[in-house]
Amino acid sequence: MKTAICRQAIAGFAAFALALPLVAQTPPAPAQAATGAATRAACANSQIAVYFSAYDTELTPQSERLIDEVSEQLKSCYVSRVTVSVLSEEAHTDEDAASLSEARANNVVTALLDQGIEPASCRTTFDRLEASAAGAVPMIEPMARRVSVTFEVGPGYGA
Repeated sequence: MKTAICRQAIAGFAAFALALPLVAQTPPAPAQAATGAATRAACANSQIAVYFSAYDTELTPQSERLIDEVSEQLKSCYVSRVTVSVLSEEAHTDEDAASLSEARANNVVTALLDQGIEPASCRTTFDRLEASAAGAVPMIEPMARRVSVTFEVGPGYGA
């Protein structure tokens, strides 16, 4: 009795399964028109920090990717102002610090320009790290080799 009920259940399930279309027989989802609403980044003020290796002025691959990402986000925006703040702690003299800071700022600004970010105005500041702060908290030292970039933006044309 139980085996007959099981056979009927299996037969019924097999008939149901055969009635279903195969995956290959189902039509693909219809194509949707691209609206760009989901992919378009909102034009909002933002800030990035580009870090450097000790005594180095070249952009790292991570820094290049960061600049690529922010450029992609800002490509449909009007960049009214860029503020570049440079902090180079590891230089031992003021002259070394100035040349290191200038080279870092130049490399970051050049990379931004190469990616199409051309602000209406650009301001660069060179910040000085106080020696007592560096001596008191050694963990700050790696963070003191950076260029911080602040973007002031608005909607671009047609946005």
